[in-house]
Amino acid sequence: MKFTPHEAAAQIIAHYGAQHQLVKLCEECGELIQQAAKCYDKGIPYSEDMIEEMADVIVMILQFEGIMSRPDSELLQKIVTEKLERQLERIANKE
Repeated sequence: MKFTPHEAAAQIIAHYGAQHQLVKLCEECGELIQQAAKCYDKGIPYSEDMIEEMADVIVMILQFEGIMSRPDSELLQKIVTEKLERQLERIANKE
């Protein structure tokens, strides 16, 4: 049976529980940090291993997005948009 990524993420967090998945989120973020550091040391922007860890972190984020209330989910999107806009403003002001 096929699921959308959001449906699959919702089933996973429902099965394991948020507390358990918080630990997994920490682990996956740590693994992504390690791969990013390796890429930095090699002078490359990313690697296949880093892509794998990025996917793991995205899966974890999808799980937590799925259990957020609608106001919190909207707040998350608002903050993401603000942070992107602020960084673009910083870039434009340096030119």
